[in-house]
Amino acid sequence: MTLYSRLQKRNNSSKILNNTDFLKSLSRTKFDLNEEILDEKGYVFLVEVSGDSMINIGINSGDKVLVNSNYPISNESIVVGALNGKPFVKRIIFRDDKTILHSENDDYEDIRITDLDEFSIWGVVRNVIRDC
Repeated sequence: MTLYSRLQKRNNSSKILNNTDFLKSLSRTKFDLNEEILDEKGYVFLVEVSGDSMINIGINSGDKVLVNSNYPISNESIVVGALNGKPFVKRIIFRDDKTILHSENDDYEDIRITDLDEFSIWGVVRNVIRDC
């Protein structure tokens, strides 16, 4: 006799959900990522990571990062943006008068942003989502 059947037999008046019922009830549940995950206001979107430049902090190729476009950017934030038309996920460092994009992988050198670069930040990484 399984645990489920023993519990059901012991107390027939109680409502016990089987796995299918539980999953159906979850699929009908709706939630707002801003409230449930970030508890912040702002535009939130997912970006799939490609490459290994951030592996030392656990952001791997194929991961999805949850990005908030209204979250304040501070020194050493992990940001998503574009440099000269190419998207990136990097740590941003403000040092003296310089803006530097830093990879969390020793195989990559820092990138210094200059006035000649076309540079934009789309938002700050708030969470990493990885497939199991």
